[in-house]
Amino acid sequence: ARHAHSNVMADNIKVAVRVRPFNKRELGKQCSCVVAMQGNQTTLTNPENADDVRTFTFDHSFWSHDDSPNAVGQDDIFQTLGVEYVNNCWEGFNCCLFAYGQTGSGKSYSMMGAPSSPGIIPLGCRELFRRISEADPSAMEFEVEVSYLEIYNERLRDLFNPHEAKLAIRESRQRGVYVSNLTAVTVQSYEEIERWMDKGNENRTVAQTRMNAVSSRSHSVFVVQLKQAKIDAATQSKTEMASKVNLVDLAGSERQTKTHATGARLKEACSINKSLLALGNVISALAESAEGRRRFIPYRDSVLTRLLQESLGGNSKTIMIAALSPASDNYDETLSTLRYADRAKRIVNNAVVNMSPSDKLIADLRAEIERLQGLLAGRAPPSIEPSPEAAAASDAERARLQEDLDESVRLMGEVSGSYEEKLARAGQQYQALQAELSRTGLGVEAGCPALLNLSEDPLLTGRLAYALRDGETTIGAADQARIQLHGPAIRAQHCVLRVVEAAQGAPGSALFAVTIAAAQGAKVFANGDPVGTTPRALGHNDRVILGTAHVFRLHLPHEGTEVPGAAAEGEGEGEGEGKGKGTGSTGSAAGMSRTITSSGSALRSMDAA
Repeated sequence: ARHAHSNVMADNIKVAVRVRPFNKRELGKQCSCVVAMQGNQTTLTNPENADDVRTFTFDHSFWSHDDSPNAVGQDDIFQTLGVEYVNNCWEGFNCCLFAYGQTGSGKSYSMMGAPSSPGIIPLGCRELFRRISEADPSAMEFEVEVSYLEIYNERLRDLFNPHEAKLAIRESRQRGVYVSNLTAVTVQSYEEIERWMDKGNENRTVAQTRMNAVSSRSHSVFVVQLKQAKIDAATQSKTEMASKVNLVDLAGSERQTKTHATGARLKEACSINKSLLALGNVISALAESAEGRRRFIPYRDSVLTRLLQESLGGNSKTIMIAALSPASDNYDETLSTLRYADRAKRIVNNAVVNMSPSDKLIADLRAEIERLQGLLAGRAPPSIEPSPEAAAASDAERARLQEDLDESVRLMGEVSGSYEEKLARAGQQYQALQAELSRTGLGVEAGCPALLNLSEDPLLTGRLAYALRDGETTIGAADQARIQLHGPAIRAQHCVLRVVEAAQGAPGSALFAVTIAAAQGAKVFANGDPVGTTPRALGHNDRVILGTAHVFRLHLPHEGTEVPGAAAEGEGEGEGEGKGKGTGSTGSAAGMSRTITSSGSALRSMDAA
């Protein structure tokens, strides 16, 4: 179903599926491959009944399971799907790209990728700025803003401003469905986007350890807003368009019978499964509506579905990537994902080219502010008939009116500022964010040992790097601690690391000697063994657990090597690990990632105790 009228385009959600290689667990269990692909068809065979074969047809079926000639990698997927969403954004349409699948199916790898094989999000952002750089500045003006948020346990969190606690989903005639008070920063290059995204991931990592979430299992949404102004050479008048791209990495669904989750992890999983169920209900209702059956669409059943309301059933051109495990051990989960995707492809959206006459928007906001001020004062402004309801507004109603007024004033400030003012504000916001993170001791220094965080989420591993200088480094929750950590079982003075220069040795030998000693009664573990008040020596890549939520590995510079940056160290095997085309990075970073699961198990055991 596809038709166009004027600047309105009706289009089905485009659905692609991608199957990853076996991971180490599946290889160890000698699982068989139950997924096969031919053209745009995907078949799934029941491992317990070879005659039970189910066939699904999608817009694209991507085979990344091995190195066969028909295998596809990151660039292939970007050329097929990524270029399309960039084209849609460039033409003034709102877009949404979201990845769905069970935990460990390869969603994040397809979306974000690794430094050596970037995913569809970084490749798309680079392509957008390539087009901007090639445009004629005398004929076109551009403005790009980005935001980053996550949904954790049905709560919204601004990853560019972690102290902002008043995020709320709102709807207006001018902007549709949006998140109020969400930080939006103006950027001029992909490098600036990457820098902001790294800071957002650092905040996400800090937050997960404070909440004792060893695995930060949350939905994340990265928003890119593009504003274009086409300049008429004769009159110098401007025709403006504004498009918004929602890039959504959904947390994976998982079964408690497989993960044996308990405590906070079980609550986390229940919250995620609840929101994914709500998403499934919305998709089913929209699919039935597209077939002519009248259905109520339960957008308000979860924060996720409310946030994606326009992307799923409104003004948006939407692409879904369903990530599949090939293993017989995951047959039920893979079948569920395929059914989910099969329903989604029936949804029809009505995307509109978003003409953005800023003068009219400012005038509308001014009128709205005047109207709300009149209602709060108990009178209507001159252009509006006074109403008894306004004069007798209850305290609750007045509070709502005041909130609407504050929001309109805030929006007015956003749209009326000059491009230079927005750039200056973005610079100030970045400096403030950097200062907040640096205050806790974060930062890599060339030639210094460093503690690098480990996480069950490959995208968050290595995002936090704490430099260890010569002498003593105190770690704890106290303000005077050089490295400040917060969270369960972290004491004001938790432990002390001591760094001394090692005697010069052969190439490849460590340049420093490091010891660690715990404060009395503090929970400190090195490679799984408790550490007491007596200093214990640490070696390169040793694993350190502090409290019940902080897991690190120690990086020691060696002769002839450099200290890695935090993000570079953060790439583990990823969800798509294996030897097939399109898999994650391997090598020493992969070795680091392999320690995470056992660390997570140790933490959960301590937490249960």
